[in-house]
Amino acid sequence: MIAPSFNNITSLIAKIDHNINKSNMLSGRYYYGDSTQSFPLALSGDGILPGFNTDTPTRVQLVSISLVSILSSNKVNEARLGWNRFAEGFFPEDRSFHPSSIGLNVGTGYADEGLPVIAVLAIPRLAQASPIRVSATTPTGSGSTTSRGRRVSTR
Repeated sequence: MIAPSFNNITSLIAKIDHNINKSNMLSGRYYYGDSTQSFPLALSGDGILPGFNTDTPTRVQLVSISLVSILSSNKVNEARLGWNRFAEGFFPEDRSFHPSSIGLNVGTGYADEGLPVIAVLAIPRLAQASPIRVSATTPTGSGSTTSRGRRVSTR
């Protein structure tokens, strides 16, 4: 029997544009995503038994601001600023089980979350490895455009 898996995602995106005046437009965007996944982390062909999935909570947030300015009939400048956040964890589904409750001494901290990996030849592993956490951040930029011989327009 293979463990069931799922991925539940909730997301939101918002955008706002504001024409400051005839030559300047300010734009902002925000994205929020929240996800809960549960799947067998069977990297080596094992770890697929029900009750021993890997739970992966994920949260993503993105913010961007852009200012487009018409400097002259053939020059446009766009300044951008952005920020992002990505946080994800990998946790054993059985992390509420503490090995010390049955006399297994596997150390402290994350090692005490869930059944330790038990490998028996030709039988799928009975647990997943220790939790892993991943996160990242930030981008910025600006640019300008020059047009020759015709007027540059914005929407």
